[in-house]
This record gives sequence, C-alpha cells and structure tokens, in this order.
Amino acid sequence: MVGEQAVNLVLHLSSIYTVVRAIRVPEWDEETRSRTITFWTQRGMHFFETGTNVLRARRGRLLHNVYSFDNSKLKADLTLTVADLPIVDCVMHIDTSFQDWTDWNRAYFHLEMVTFETFLLRDDKQEKLWQCFKKDSNLATTRWFISAMFFGRRMSRAEWAKYTNLPSDSSEG
Repeated sequence: MVGEQAVNLVLHLSSIYTVVRAIRVPEWDEETRSRTITFWTQRGMHFFETGTNVLRARRGRLLHNVYSFDNSKLKADLTLTVADLPIVDCVMHIDTSFQDWTDWNRAYFHLEMVTFETFLLRDDKQEKLWQCFKKDSNLATTRWFISAMFFGRRMSRAEWAKYTNLPSDSSEG
C-alpha cells in the first residue's frame, strides 16, 4: 500500500498482462464518474458499459499488436468498479500477443494507473512525468533496436520507481 491510497498488484499470465490498482477517492458521484470516463476516453478507451458503479472500456485491436510500437494501441480491457466506497477498483488486462514485452511496456500501463489516480485526487495528469517517460522509453527502444533486442529491455530500480510509484503531493510528480 502506497500512502494508504493505492495498492498495486501485477500478474503476467501467458499473453495477458494485468495491472490492478485500488484508489481511495473522497466520493464517487456523477461528476467523478464523468471525469473518469473523460480521462480514459482521452487515452483511447471506448466505453461499452457505463453503469453507476461499473465502467467497462476497451481500446486497440489484436492487429495493432502485430505492428505497433505504441502501447496505447495495444489491445486492452479496462474495468472500474466501485463497490466499497470510497474505493475505485481498477483492473486493466493488456493482450501482449505478438509483442516483445519489456519493462518499459509494463511501466507504461502502471504509469497510466498512477496518472489516473493523481488525476482523480488532484486533477494532475502528470504531464512532465509523461514527457520524461517518453524520452527515456524512446532511448531504451533505440538501444533495443540497434542492439538487435539485446539492450534496452530492462529498467533500473530507480527508473521503475520513478514511473510506477505514486508521486508525492507536488503538482507535477
């Protein structure tokens, strides 16, 4: 538990990578629900269930997994459930078929969940942190490509912590 506000659980089963995060929110009302839908829609999710306490969305297609180096294009399913107020349980299943899955891929989806949490709690989309992540990730991808997939797959512990842990209360993580 990070600051008693979130819990991360990660499972990697066959070709599905799952990221789970429980977010303690002050309240779950229509405004919070609407902000949640807007946040994820801006990240490419298409909602197919928008109940009061359950939201389900999907993005990407399996075909994108074959040729895309853009994590936001990978096939992913998102379920947000509010059962025990004020906790929002977030579960994202990412289909990793046809991908050479690296630490940088994993970190992308964790950072998405961290960003969602800071957005709900502080209206903070972590723009500066995302800029740093994209720069570092692109450098790692270049190393990975040039070295014939030998270097650039792993993140240091410091990099992992920087991009996957809940930032401090500063406005730009």
